[in-house]
Amino acid sequence: MLRVRYRSGRYLQLDLGQPTRFDRVAVDSGDKPGDCARAWELSVSEDGTTWHRVGSGTGTGQLTTVDVRGTRARYLRVTGTGSAPSWWSVADVRLYR
Repeated sequence: MLRVRYRSGRYLQLDLGQPTRFDRVAVDSGDKPGDCARAWELSVSEDGTTWHRVGSGTGTGQLTTVDVRGTRARYLRVTGTGSAPSWWSVADVRLYR
């Protein structure tokens, strides 16, 4: 589990190893439901250099899901865009097709 102080600009970046097509992303804070990203942006990249925002929103609980129909990317980045006195915990990130 990743657990950091929640601050604007901090991000979790994943390398999927190869370009992958997916329709939904789920970020799970595990047994720390109050430690979700309060405000976030989801970005994707083919090369890890050029990023495209595909979603943004607010987290309210353990599971945050984002529909991104037909997205193809090798890299995925979830960036906190707000601040809160709590932690940001990520136990699992799942992609669905």
